[in-house]
Amino acid sequence: MLVAWLPKSTDTAIASVRFRCLTPLKTLQDADYPVEIYDATRDSEYSVLVISKRYDEQALKLAKHFRSQNKAVILDLSDNHFYNPKQLPAYVKVAEDLQAMLRHVDLVTVCSAYLGHIVRQNTRDDFPIAVVEDAVEDLDVIRVSDRKRPTDPLKLLWFGSHGSPNADAGIRDIARLSQYFSGVDLPSGSYLTVLSNNRKSFDEHRDDFGLPARYAEWKHDKFCDLLSSTDAVVIPIGQTPFSKSKSNNRLATALWYEIPVLADTIPAYKPFAEYAFLDEWQQGIQDVINCRPQLSLKTAAGSEFARRKCTNEAIAGQWRRAFETAHKLRSDQSAKQRSVDSPISKLKQGVQAIVAKSKTVRQPGYPSDAISIIEKLPLRSRVIGQPFDRLLARLNIERGQYDSSKLPDDLKIGIIADCSANTKADLLLLLDSLKAQSFPNIKVIIHVDDSTLATKARQWATDHPLEDITIAETEADVRNSMAATDFCVFTDLGDTLDPSACGMISLYADTADIVSFGAVHHAEKKCDRNIVPYAVDGPTLDHAPLLGNAFAVRSSLALAYSGDLLRELRVNRLHLFQLWVRRTRACRLICHPELLMFKQSNREIPDRWFSDYQSAYQALFNLAADHRMNLHTNGADVPYNIQPIRKALGVSVLIAFRDRPEMTLEAINSLVESKRDVDLQVILIDNQSRPETLAELQSELAQLEDLQVTWVSYPHSFNHSAQMNVGAQHAIHPILLFMNNDCMITSDHVVDELAAWAMQPGIGTVGVKIGNPKSGLASAGISVRDILSNRYDSPVQDDVSHLTMPYTRRVFGNSFAFCAIERQRYIDLGGLDEAKFPVGYNDVDFAARLNKSGLTSICLGHHTIQHPPGQSRSKTDETGQKIVLRTMYGDVFALFRDDFYEDPNLIGRPVFEAKS
Repeated sequence: MLVAWLPKSTDTAIASVRFRCLTPLKTLQDADYPVEIYDATRDSEYSVLVISKRYDEQALKLAKHFRSQNKAVILDLSDNHFYNPKQLPAYVKVAEDLQAMLRHVDLVTVCSAYLGHIVRQNTRDDFPIAVVEDAVEDLDVIRVSDRKRPTDPLKLLWFGSHGSPNADAGIRDIARLSQYFSGVDLPSGSYLTVLSNNRKSFDEHRDDFGLPARYAEWKHDKFCDLLSSTDAVVIPIGQTPFSKSKSNNRLATALWYEIPVLADTIPAYKPFAEYAFLDEWQQGIQDVINCRPQLSLKTAAGSEFARRKCTNEAIAGQWRRAFETAHKLRSDQSAKQRSVDSPISKLKQGVQAIVAKSKTVRQPGYPSDAISIIEKLPLRSRVIGQPFDRLLARLNIERGQYDSSKLPDDLKIGIIADCSANTKADLLLLLDSLKAQSFPNIKVIIHVDDSTLATKARQWATDHPLEDITIAETEADVRNSMAATDFCVFTDLGDTLDPSACGMISLYADTADIVSFGAVHHAEKKCDRNIVPYAVDGPTLDHAPLLGNAFAVRSSLALAYSGDLLRELRVNRLHLFQLWVRRTRACRLICHPELLMFKQSNREIPDRWFSDYQSAYQALFNLAADHRMNLHTNGADVPYNIQPIRKALGVSVLIAFRDRPEMTLEAINSLVESKRDVDLQVILIDNQSRPETLAELQSELAQLEDLQVTWVSYPHSFNHSAQMNVGAQHAIHPILLFMNNDCMITSDHVVDELAAWAMQPGIGTVGVKIGNPKSGLASAGISVRDILSNRYDSPVQDDVSHLTMPYTRRVFGNSFAFCAIERQRYIDLGGLDEAKFPVGYNDVDFAARLNKSGLTSICLGHHTIQHPPGQSRSKTDETGQKIVLRTMYGDVFALFRDDFYEDPNLIGRPVFEAKS
């Protein structure tokens, strides 16, 4: 993916050109990222075009050209050019040109979240936006301020552009200082320096400043000298939509060089609130004048914060993710376009009709008594795994039946039963359960495939009177009958429904397109999870069987599907239908685990589950241009998995050790011997090993000719977090793989897949199942505990509930015993916490920060590595860390959902909201 950058100018004297193009461009190129200034002779080679602050006719023409070639276009904005209170004709034209450009781009990058809000106000609420901040420039600044006493003259500095015709900003803002310094007794000789680019504007407004001022024309050397010698930077800002759209650059630059800052607050400044005086002018002025000691502590902390947040590398990472997001958005759109003539195009027909119909359905209110019953239902965690008889007894007491007179009377629910020979007993079980339903408007559709069986079915229906039973001998008959219903439920032979099931479905008629049930298997005498935690968020990657066949679906949605629903019910439990539904992005899913379907048997999935539909599955996933489907062995619950097409070129593997060379060598050999395509750099972090250990390792590793080894010394007390952070500084590849020296890789291409997933936009850590060869137990990621009995409980636990599931699925986090992450994302999040979590729960702390930042961690369930824990370090008391975690991240743990339905009201979050 080659990126072309089209700036408004290449003049390095223009700050916006440096910040929004030339500096990040050079940083990316230094990191070997494929990006360059646009060259018309290489037009065909580009995949992404970035247009910086240009809306002219030539730029618009180029954007249209790129889009016509199915290439992504990004527009970068650093000013609010919609703002024009004076209705200046030139800026009316600018706004019109900007609107025209926005119709031909895939993504807009903005210097602040507030500016992104402005863009969406002028386009649409879901317009793709990426915030890319400004880096602080590397300047020749050496702090030499010699002010030691409150009576010494105070040197203040304001720097920035003089202003813009469409907004009263820039030098005009300095007049706000008059109100802040009114009545302040400044030391004799104090003055304000205004460093800008318009002496005339300064002369016009200097009498309004309220304090002595001198002017300096902006030059690079002059800027460095003033930053070196000033005592404080002042940034008064008017609260207009223009000024509030600005980036954090002026504030971050001052703090970077440990200069106190007094400023009015704009949205981009808020993350720096504890390091600067925002809207605290009187306090700030007095602290600066009186040389108060806490001032240096405040600015030192601000410098450390700015030097983490605003580096060239951090901002280049934001640009890189924006490029990848735009490329994916364009690829997704292109794939949809290509699918029009594909073999499965019929699967996509009818989605708009579904949405249109959902808008015309009457919106029934929730009966008050039904709401009270829902609120009294036991929590999911008390239901899963309960003995069957105890569960039924509790449900009989707690749930009861609904008053049918208060349920919607214009909604009809269809129950589809697919019958074959010798199924009389199973059919009677279903009919008996339907007679007990508290919801009256049920249409039973019995499908039979021969006339003799049809006759028997009619007799069975006569013996079990229900108001509306249809005997359908063909799939067309079934579909015709379904058209007279609003929701339908496909049942297996021997299934029975909870007495309140249809009543509950009716309550969700206006909020959901699919209502999922819990499943109780008679044979196993317990209630099982029916809903399997799915893959990472987004329909492209979903591939786990989500619902079995225990669900109700809006009938119009089922009728829009062109496949053979009845055959799929028999052969593959409607799995292909579910994947199609989830990929339409036009359905809302509600999961209620105590809305039950009782299943006569836990029917095994036949081999045909996949083989009969292989071409259809393949075609469905081929629509995802960035991923491919890989087959697993026959007989697996999920006989395939999804992998990214884009591969990493190299991985830096971090392994910390102290003595025990045989263990470290075994881990490295397993890494080297596993099949892979990526280049490896092994970073060995030595924590005070004996000289003979180092000699043995160096001797053995020297025999591995193709392995690049980097030796790092950590000559301090054991601190696993610090060791990993030091090791990460020596990484040469974009992907980091953290690996304990007592881990053993036992499957091929695990490193390739970890790296490929770690490169995906929005992904945090990527892990695998970790097996313990001593105990036989394993972990499939880190999950959040449902219930904490006391303050010393860990808020998380190893996930052992998904060990048999070969899915790529979302997890709260992954153990740093073996997981991968993109290097820049690791750096952006500050690495592992060396102070609070030197060892133990450092991976949980990092996972909490990942979730808080909006990144998703995943576990590749089809890969397992071996790791007998406790071999590489001794036991430590981690009680204090548990308390700190729950104190720091209580809201993060509470909000995270490991699946669809963990919710106090037992109503899971909608997965895909309906869109017109």
